[in-house]
Amino acid sequence: MGQLSAISLQQLASKTGRCPNLSVHPFPRMALSEFPISVIFPFPIPVNRGHWAVFCMRFTLIDRIDAHQPGKFLRGCKFLALSEEYLADHFPSFPVMPGVLMLQALTEAGAWLWRSTSGYEHSVIVLREVKNVKYGTFLQPGRRMDVAVDWVKSDGASVTFKGKGSDDAGASTISAQFVLHGYNLAERGPAGLAADEQLLKHWKARWALLTGELARSTT
Repeated sequence: MGQLSAISLQQLASKTGRCPNLSVHPFPRMALSEFPISVIFPFPIPVNRGHWAVFCMRFTLIDRIDAHQPGKFLRGCKFLALSEEYLADHFPSFPVMPGVLMLQALTEAGAWLWRSTSGYEHSVIVLREVKNVKYGTFLQPGRRMDVAVDWVKSDGASVTFKGKGSDDAGASTISAQFVLHGYNLAERGPAGLAADEQLLKHWKARWALLTGELARSTT
């Protein structure tokens, strides 16, 4: 997904009426810094006093979940298509997946593992810390990046993971250790309960799609 600054997010929120990807909900007011562009799809951003916009990011970095064991591991993949719009700028003559989005794929996989382990205990999961990031080969359009994350340890509302990515030829693309932090919007005020319910509904529907549960339920 695109990396947007706090300023550009606020500018986008100010144009809510003209952007089909934005809708306003009465969420409790919180600092914008509490919603880093890391794991939340969709995620709330401030629009005006006492209101938030839910902005549905158009980039999803895990396309399929192939295997998982709660509290242990998750395996998934990302298919890189030439039509992904960020490739037009990264780079025009040599399109490759940005390294920050490779890292995002790892964090998304970690968040899915945490949700499947905790039974969706937290509506919001954010990236808290990253260590030992190492990049390998480029990932070009038409290739697949296989993503593997392993649960290292949990500490209250935070979980540490190890993750790695490799292309469909087996060459390493990225490896890192990272910490995710989870919480619920209801902890910030009673108005957050409705937002939690909306987000959890979204996560459960997306999980059914990524794991193939949705397809199996319709056959």
